[in-house]
Amino acid sequence: AIGSTKHPVSRMTGPESNLFGFKIVTGVGGVRDSRIFYAKTEEERDSWVEILRSAGRDRKFISGYIWKEKIGTGKFSNVYKCERRSNGEAFAVKVIKKKHISEEENELLRTEIAILRLVAHRNIVKLIDVFETLEHIYIVMELLEGGELYHHIVGRSRFCEYEAYILLSQLADGLDYLHSAGVVHRDLKPENILLKNKTKQGSRLDSSFEIKLSDFGLSKLVAPNEIMKLPCGTISYVAPEVLSLKGYGIEADLWSMGVIMYLVLRGKLPFNSEEKEDIIEEILHDDLEWEKDRIWSQVSSKLVDLISGLLHKDPSKRLTAAQVKQHPWMIEMKEAHSLDATDAENTPIKLQVKVNNIPNPPSHNSENKSSPLGTTDGENTPIKLLVEVSNIPNPPSRDSEKQSSPSGAPLTKDNAQADAVDKPEVNEEK
Repeated sequence: AIGSTKHPVSRMTGPESNLFGFKIVTGVGGVRDSRIFYAKTEEERDSWVEILRSAGRDRKFISGYIWKEKIGTGKFSNVYKCERRSNGEAFAVKVIKKKHISEEENELLRTEIAILRLVAHRNIVKLIDVFETLEHIYIVMELLEGGELYHHIVGRSRFCEYEAYILLSQLADGLDYLHSAGVVHRDLKPENILLKNKTKQGSRLDSSFEIKLSDFGLSKLVAPNEIMKLPCGTISYVAPEVLSLKGYGIEADLWSMGVIMYLVLRGKLPFNSEEKEDIIEEILHDDLEWEKDRIWSQVSSKLVDLISGLLHKDPSKRLTAAQVKQHPWMIEMKEAHSLDATDAENTPIKLQVKVNNIPNPPSHNSENKSSPLGTTDGENTPIKLLVEVSNIPNPPSRDSEKQSSPSGAPLTKDNAQADAVDKPEVNEEK
């Protein structure tokens, strides 16, 4: 059971001297208790211990993994790199000290583990294993070395439309999968989106860019059309229906995705004031002025239509993740870049080069024979070289970059980061 450990004990003395014992120690509710059981043979005892450990997920972390270097520190946990003993595959393990977490935090942790055990998608962080002792919880996950999306976007210029497509297509895929499985994330923001691979900070996104949704502590399994009422999340990314306390559904995640895309394309949050109360008022009542905004006027109208569809204050009129994937702008971008990739792979690039005034090299028989071309031809007739070069990707057009990527000030921590909802509001719904 959760919160218990099983240990083989040495051969008994006295009346039980012919038996082999094992002890089960429990710590449920902060009360420590233990009980010893006996088996007739050492082999039988060891078999019982292994079965109980497997059923209670009390296997030892060190029996399957090798500790490596520390790679991160959280509020109540440390993260280490580790390797699987059987094949050397690298993972990350989060080590949590139980005494350092509150009941509320423990509940959030259990929720995250439960949901990650249910899901499997290329754009969602993968849970590998969970181990638990009386003092620690070990969560083994896939190793993601790129850090948070937040750190990648701060300090760089606004995204061009191609970069926006790379990010949005993966976010929409991940959310569409979660919502189809009945999972609402409820805290989608750049800090909770991880990059699979290391990238140079401020570098442009390309086709190798891969994201993973993470931090499912506030997530919830819901029935179709279920209404949730507990407000939670991070204020600047929270949907108006969450703040109005009238109830909300999976549509709240789409609003958060819209805020993220607004941020990377515009360079600032759509609703961002000094005071928390002002942000809430803006989210609830203010309309975004797309046409009057100089930056948005330089972005394609179809993309503006998509982002405004995600930021519709009426959740019933807000785009779903499936609708985002089928939006005309998404289809156009997919077709355009699929065509570019096909051309780059299959179509040779022919270069015809004219080279003037290159004299013919002397022939081995030049003393006995004159050149068939003659001196005049060698000096004045252009030589045409036809060269085929395959697998060269098409470079981005400067015109398209100007149309789809308005240059501007880099994103800063102030316009990307937002306050979390007050602590009392961040509780899992019962």
